[in-house]
Amino acid sequence: MNDPLKLFHPARSIRAVIILIFIGSGMNLFGCTVKQIPSTAEQTPVMKPVSRDYLSIKGENIDAEIFHLETQLKDQTGEAHDPKLLFHLALLYSSPHNPFPDHGKALQLIRTYMAQAPDEMKNDFEQYVMTLLFEIESRKNKLKQCKTSLEAQDKTNQKLKVAYDELFDENKNQAEIIEKLKSLGTRLEEKRKSID
Repeated sequence: MNDPLKLFHPARSIRAVIILIFIGSGMNLFGCTVKQIPSTAEQTPVMKPVSRDYLSIKGENIDAEIFHLETQLKDQTGEAHDPKLLFHLALLYSSPHNPFPDHGKALQLIRTYMAQAPDEMKNDFEQYVMTLLFEIESRKNKLKQCKTSLEAQDKTNQKLKVAYDELFDENKNQAEIIEKLKSLGTRLEEKRKSID
């Protein structure tokens, strides 16, 4: 049978301690350290006031929110003017949930915001939104120009079709007249031969 004293041999104990030291230093070396769990008072984060997410407002509430922000904007004067309202209005006017978006007005509002807001208030998101709105507006204008050009070409095509139809009818009438003249010429030639 196994002797319990042989299990606790000093060489085995030293070997186990050395292995535990290597494991502990390896964990420490690779960043695997045991961290103390904070108390519940430390776990509760302090909430900062967050501005409303204007892109998540759905279609039925957008008009009311636009009216509310425009009223706030009209009520503000001079020093108390908050340029962030302009940006929020631009987001609402260009929202994908807005059933009747007005990208031109949104672009105008965000340009005004970028001109009035101090540099520390601006960030890349606002510049990105302005760039997107500019791109949307330029494409809308190009589309409008293409539609105008297409309508003008359609009108020209209609006029050309009417002219073609008139020329076709005239050509058909002239072909009939030529055929009648040929048959008349043939009959006259036959009469002349019969008289001779």
